[in-house]
Amino acid sequence: MPMDLLTGGVFVAGLLSFFSPCTIPMIPVYVGVLAGSDLKGKVVQWGIIKFSTHALWRTLAFVAGLSTVFISLGFGAGFFGAQLQFPWLLRALGILVIILGLQQMGLFHIDFLQRGRNVRFKGASKNNLLGAYLLGLSFSFAWSPCFSPVLGAIIGLSVYQGQVLQGGYYMFIYSLGVMLPF
Repeated sequence: MPMDLLTGGVFVAGLLSFFSPCTIPMIPVYVGVLAGSDLKGKVVQWGIIKFSTHALWRTLAFVAGLSTVFISLGFGAGFFGAQLQFPWLLRALGILVIILGLQQMGLFHIDFLQRGRNVRFKGASKNNLLGAYLLGLSFSFAWSPCFSPVLGAIIGLSVYQGQVLQGGYYMFIYSLGVMLPF
């Protein structure tokens, strides 16, 4: 699948999503959890940046968890769109994106989008790869309300096109944009 304007736009949307106002305050928390204060593993220097290989593996596990959810959403949206091919679908998805954008701006609140849940897994700590992967999974769910207009647009595009692989591809590109700053 060639890099076109739409693919580039999806990547930039992912990159800009990382720097959204509701996620910037959380970045030090996630970096602190992923990097940790320990320097387990070999310390590598890349230019002026020094990092622990242990922290690098945790970050990659975190990004894998984040990408798992987003890419699964893309595949699901493409599958859903392949099953439903209605002429009014694009307009309905556009209205949904507008509603999510207005809700994000605080003009009104949709209660079920504001709910939170806590889930704990035994054996998963912030210092192991499973814990970092699960943190990435939870991060993608927790972060989704911040991205609802952008995610809604990309998922809506995937539904409208009705191609499973294309939907997964768009969300993979979006995930690359989100995880590049990590």
